[in-house]
Amino acid sequence: MNRMDCTWVDRDTSINNFNYVILENEGHLLNPGKNKIVRDSAGYLVNNSGEIFFSSTNFADTLYRFVTYYPDETILYVLTAKMENPDQPVEVEARRFEVLNFKSTISFTQDMGGGTTQYLNAFYADSVGLVLDTYKMVSTTSYYERRLVRFYVSE
Repeated sequence: MNRMDCTWVDRDTSINNFNYVILENEGHLLNPGKNKIVRDSAGYLVNNSGEIFFSSTNFADTLYRFVTYYPDETILYVLTAKMENPDQPVEVEARRFEVLNFKSTISFTQDMGGGTTQYLNAFYADSVGLVLDTYKMVSTTSYYERRLVRFYVSE
């Protein structure tokens, strides 16, 4: 299934004396558009809640952790994310990029139809940003990709 969506820098804003960029996103049915509010924080890309989703220097620590519970409060899955430096560049429609990967590992307490361990990737290129990422519904083995088709970086 090929669908096109767009993300662009819409404006900046100040929250608690920090400057953020607002990324607008036009989505589709499987990936509804969500705006992101992000800023650079000493080499980390963080949102307005302080959650990290990229680092250009920290490849040792778990940068993000999220737990999802069943209604009875037992754990359904734990998602953790760390940075990795892949050996190979990533090629998308826009061009070929040297990248860093914000790799998420989803560990389920039981098989939901996609296995007990699943992975998501978010590949970032220097001076461009996110060039390829994967997402999925947790109960299937199918993965979907978002790939950079074209970009423009203003001077």
